[in-house]
Amino acid sequence: RIQKKHIFILDDGLASGFTMLAAINMIKKYNPEKIYIAVPTAPLRTVNSIKTEVNEIICPNIREVLRFAVADAYKNWYDVPESEVLEIINSSKFYNIEM
Repeated sequence: RIQKKHIFILDDGLASGFTMLAAINMIKKYNPEKIYIAVPTAPLRTVNSIKTEVNEIICPNIREVLRFAVADAYKNWYDVPESEVLEIINSSKFYNIEM
């Protein structure tokens, strides 16, 4: 269903980028037209490694630091529970996911 489509992958931030690279490589197997990544924050080294794998990466808060944690970029960081994620997704008129 994603063949020849524009695919957007969103995350709350990138640290090492390894999980994002795994997602990108999995999606590439389905021949999308283009892949876009959008994250609010990431270290420069990770942005540089991801941008070679996708059509575009959008990251407004790029940090040039040796040690990076996504949570450090947030004033109020917490892990979003799966139930909250599903509630948000299911409130969309396009999706309905049951677990």
